[in-house]
Formats: sequence, structure tokens, C-alpha cells
Amino acid sequence: MLKDRSFVLGLGVGLIAGVLMLQLMLAADVQQERTEQIEAQITSSDTLNDGAAQAEHEEQAKLLQETQAELEALKQEKERLLKEQDEKVKTALAEQLEQARQEQAEAPAVRAINVKRGMNMSAIAELLQDAALIEDASVFLKETQLDRNRIRNGKYYFSGAPDAQQIQKILLADPQRSKPKQ
Repeated sequence: MLKDRSFVLGLGVGLIAGVLMLQLMLAADVQQERTEQIEAQITSSDTLNDGAAQAEHEEQAKLLQETQAELEALKQEKERLLKEQDEKVKTALAEQLEQARQEQAEAPAVRAINVKRGMNMSAIAELLQDAALIEDASVFLKETQLDRNRIRNGKYYFSGAPDAQQIQKILLADPQRSKPKQ
């Protein structure tokens, strides 16, 4: 259920950001074209002999400056909107992460490992590591000094986030006792 909400929220935010970016890019393109046209007109006039040509040149230069200022304003607005959108996305993701953590804390995960005949302690430690019950199999083996002969074959269940001593206690008990109550 959380994944569906995350997907819909991400899709919505992405669409909104995409539309904003498209609008800003189109506006910037129009301003860029105007700037290029004005620059082309300015450079195409070879000589500015009379006063009318000089006035036209100054007017075009002024228009060029205004267009460049508008373009710069659009760029700044684009950056502001992107930052704002980024903050909204970060806030939404942080809220989702917090909600997911709360849901996970309310319903502790039950993980299981199946100890089979012929497995040595290294294989059992690898199972614990694969189930995310321990971080490092070799460290766990050094800390606990478990003897394989004391561990029975069967399925062991672990709820929450047990530490090394709790894992050792469960492994040394009967596998049926570790089964969660329904």
C-alpha cells in the first residue's frame, strides 16, 4: 500500500515539475530568439552614418538589454521554482519515510532461518546475515562461540531486531519455541 502511494505521489510531483520546466523552457526559448533577432539586426547594420540610424541602433541595444534582463529573470524564476519543488519532494519523501518507519515499528518483522542437517556454523551465520539479523557473519561467530552440536535442525523465528545474545539464546532453544504465536 505504501509503495502505491509513493508511486502516485512521485508521479504527480514529477508531472508538475515537468510542466513547470516545460513552460519555463518555452518562455526562455522565445526570449532567446528575440535576443538573437535583435543582435542580428544590430550586427547587420554596417554603418551608422546618420542620426536616425544611430537612434535605431540605440533603441535596439536598449531592447536587447531589456530582453536579456527578462531572460535572466526567467532563469532566476526557474531556479526558484526548481528549489521550491525540490523542497516539496524532499518533505514528501521524508514524511513517507517516517510513516514507513512508524508502520515498521508498530508491526515488528518476523524473519526465519531454516537450519538443515549438515550445515556448519559458518553456513548458519551466513543465513543470519542474509536474513539481516546480523551485519557480519565472521564477527558474530567470534562473539558468540556457538557450538554446532548444540543447535538443533529446524526453522527458527526472530522478531524485531534481536542482538547477538538473543539470537544465541533462540538458536540454543528448541526451534518450535521460537515460532511466533498467531
